[in-house]
Amino acid sequence: MVLFVVGAFSPPAAFSQIRPLINDPLPADSASRPVDAQARQSLDFADALFEWQDYPEAGWEYARFIMLYPQEQQGWAAYRLGLSLFRQGRYERVLAALQRHQTITEGSEYADQAGLLSAFAAAEMQQWTMVQELSNNQAPSAPWDVLRIYSLIANRQYDLAQDILLSYPDQAELSRIDRLITDYKPKSPVAAAALSSLIPGLGKFYTSQWADGLFSLASVGGLAGATAYSFWDKGIDDWHGWAYGAGFLVAYVANIVGSYNSAIRINHHQEAEIHNEAFNTYNMYRP
Repeated sequence: MVLFVVGAFSPPAAFSQIRPLINDPLPADSASRPVDAQARQSLDFADALFEWQDYPEAGWEYARFIMLYPQEQQGWAAYRLGLSLFRQGRYERVLAALQRHQTITEGSEYADQAGLLSAFAAAEMQQWTMVQELSNNQAPSAPWDVLRIYSLIANRQYDLAQDILLSYPDQAELSRIDRLITDYKPKSPVAAAALSSLIPGLGKFYTSQWADGLFSLASVGGLAGATAYSFWDKGIDDWHGWAYGAGFLVAYVANIVGSYNSAIRINHHQEAEIHNEAFNTYNMYRP
């Protein structure tokens, strides 16, 4: 229904029909609004399409405005063009568009928003080096710091991320990340394997896997005892002793390998908690 109405009128006429349905993101007396009436109607129409979440058409209208009205202040249109592409998930195009119109945004009141949008687009593509480069010269602020934290955590630079988190002691979502990083105590897989080679199950205790540790200790110890008793009672040629011995060897090796993998699994679990919490916070500031 909405698309039919838009298609039935020229942009100025269509906008007169839909103007009450949207909230103008800029005040009417803003210096960024076009002076020329036709240009103003064109930009208003693009804003209306954006509010309708018709991002492909809105992006086209913003690009059209930039092309047709070079004499107007175009910072808002350039920024909204990038945001329209971002909402479509076309992150490479966001960077390309904002780079192409950099001279427009740099001289406008939307320079900071355009820079932040570029950094978010780079983060969506996991271009962490670019995120850090874009944020290096930015003054501390919650959106930029969340991007920095997210980038550092993605690269497992937890200490550097925590240095930034200390600046936000009263923000609950950032405090949760700080607490998870503080509680993060990575376990050494090699140490876990070495401990279990000395005493079965000890590596599992090291990784706080108490039940698994007790099971390893009981199973390896029980098979070792059964092997020794069988050989002592019936001699070295008794097949029961060899069967118990084979079981003991398998359980002993499995106990070492299991402890090694347990340390890796525990580390991954803790890191996943940190990354998920950072991602949730990142999403709160995502354009």
